Amino acid sequence: MANGNAYTALEIGSSAIRLVVAEIVNGRLNVVAANSVPTQGYTKGMVTDADLLAKTIQKLVIQTQQFINKEIPSVIVSIPSTQATIIPVELSIAIENQANEITSDDIAQLFSSAANQLRSRHDEFVNVFPIDFQVDGVGGIADPKGLLGVQLGMQGMVVTTPKMLFIQLLTAVEKAGLQIIDTYPAFLSDAEHILDEDEPLKGVITINIGHEVTTITLFDNGYAQKIRTAKVGSSLIDNDIAYVYGVTKEIARKIKLDYGYGNIEQATKYKVCDLIEEDSMMKISEFDLAQIIEPRMEDMLLAIRAEIDKMALLDQYPVVFTGGTLEMLGAQKVISSVFLNAKVFQPIVLGARTNEYTTVLGTVELAHKRAKLTNRTLCSIQFNQAIRKKNQEEEPKDDKFWNRIVNYFFD
Repeated sequence: MANGNAYTALEIGSSAIRLVVAEIVNGRLNVVAANSVPTQGYTKGMVTDADLLAKTIQKLVIQTQQFINKEIPSVIVSIPSTQATIIPVELSIAIENQANEITSDDIAQLFSSAANQLRSRHDEFVNVFPIDFQVDGVGGIADPKGLLGVQLGMQGMVVTTPKMLFIQLLTAVEKAGLQIIDTYPAFLSDAEHILDEDEPLKGVITINIGHEVTTITLFDNGYAQKIRTAKVGSSLIDNDIAYVYGVTKEIARKIKLDYGYGNIEQATKYKVCDLIEEDSMMKISEFDLAQIIEPRMEDMLLAIRAEIDKMALLDQYPVVFTGGTLEMLGAQKVISSVFLNAKVFQPIVLGARTNEYTTVLGTVELAHKRAKLTNRTLCSIQFNQAIRKKNQEEEPKDDKFWNRIVNYFFD
């Protein structure tokens, strides 16, 4: 490690729970560990068994700790995009220090004020994201620290999620023995990782095809403006394969990931999966699977397109796809048959070079940006043992997280 500090990001998905340990050095993302386990206790945007979910998270953490030979005491949590809400905010605070110099404490106070504006009984604050800072009415400022002024303003957006889901997820994480440093919405984490810097400014739609739902987000003028979810996901392909070959959904998913091909024209009959069931063997080729997968993918993409059509924006913006199922060969061909101006994101980060880890990698990148803006460490692992011990003594864990939600973000 160059600086001895690493971020740890956790994503709880319907098919898998993912954990990434990574650092950012000189603007470059370096993955130390990327690991996942099948999800238990959470499905279709609901926690069905908090204890089982906590044990599953704990299992993943233990596996990762053994790999890096370090304790993971805390994580940054990616919050699912299902039912997320984007709320525009505009506010300002007075600069009260004698030098009138804006500090990271002023920025944290501004963020805290934005969070405290929420009064919904049903939604919970996830995080606040600045779009533009103003100092004494002058805008266009990305980072106001060190500037002189009497008033600091911000245009930004607050992201919320259903209160019950938020509390259940964070409770499960803490039951797994982890402290929560911060939370970020999955749709913004995706965009942070898969989009070029100028794409949100020009306008773009991101689409993350998940296991059970697909998240669709419109970005324009540099920030997220609309978010929708379509109730389609890669589990539909698993279900079809399981039905045709009479296997479990878990086996069907493995067949899809190892041998699946999204396009009939390009699939070969020579790459074969030997399926052994009850002392009998069945040979399944890429071509056989493509005849199941391509029609189902087309159905999914048409359903996604119908959701975008409701926004009346499809012809105005290019589309960027991500999601683990898009690692399947031939996926781009099928997407191009439904969307004229679309591409599949191609991961390049060593150690996590699949679309499966898009969200957790983006969470690390968002956390790094926030740390630079607020001068607050969001690192989960201190590789200098003395420093880590000192921090643990200064920051004792409070088990009742819901009594200090705002302190997670603005301490």
